[in-house]
Amino acid sequence: MDQLLELSANELRAWLLAAQPGGEQRANWWLGLVQPLETRVNNVALDSGVRSRWAALSVQVLEIARAVGALSDQEVANRLVYLSHAVAAAPGSTVPPALEPDIAARRSLANIRLSRAEALRMAKDWQDRPIDQIRTLRAVKNVLHPLVYLVDRITDDDVACEVRSWLEIKDNLP
Repeated sequence: MDQLLELSANELRAWLLAAQPGGEQRANWWLGLVQPLETRVNNVALDSGVRSRWAALSVQVLEIARAVGALSDQEVANRLVYLSHAVAAAPGSTVPPALEPDIAARRSLANIRLSRAEALRMAKDWQDRPIDQIRTLRAVKNVLHPLVYLVDRITDDDVACEVRSWLEIKDNLP
């Protein structure tokens, strides 16, 4: 894993694309790569500069996985929110732009496919709804959960207000 830190962006992309398996194992392979990277970012015993390097590598890997269709936009956005929280908690960390709390939150919110009013209306009787609508509501909740950890670090008042308004209804969703 350490050798990945030494690769240029182009070398990393080439290595990842050559190494990834095809078929059903593809997404799991990417997750199997991303999870140890995230563990390193969350390792408080590591120097903040080292954690920052792992964070930057994590962002690169996640973006490549999304670009090649191995991971969904929502999966990547959720993981970026968690990483944003981890690096923000490390004093002295250099934060990659994708992990700035405002940027990570905006990106995450972009994965919500309903208005807040629609979500509230549908949530009132979600048990009686068709499974595809229940899944849509659950997808909203899946976007919101990671934002709980980031909301207090968002500096853009509009983004923070939007996140808080969504979080107010999170517990009403299936």
